[in-house]
Amino acid sequence: MALAAGAYGGLITPSMMLGSTIAFSAAAAWNTFFPEMSSESAAVVGAAVFLGISLKMPLTAIVFVLELTYAPVALLMPLCAGMAGAVCVAKKMGFK
Repeated sequence: MALAAGAYGGLITPSMMLGSTIAFSAAAAWNTFFPEMSSESAAVVGAAVFLGISLKMPLTAIVFVLELTYAPVALLMPLCAGMAGAVCVAKKMGFK
């Protein structure tokens, strides 16, 4: 969306911000009924997944977000599971 609007700069920041906003909102909605999910962790996972799918670099996005946020290694499993699910969905939807 940022590139299509003619914005200057790269695509990494808008992709990460959009992914983290969507994931944070979904986690906040989830926590109204089942208060068990960390909204901050969901935002980190959402940022990585959206970045990996939108720029077609899933493994690089996981490593990039882990290094950028100093997230604990315990977040590696949710990151990999979220990315694997997103890659499968993207392939089913025809995104290459």
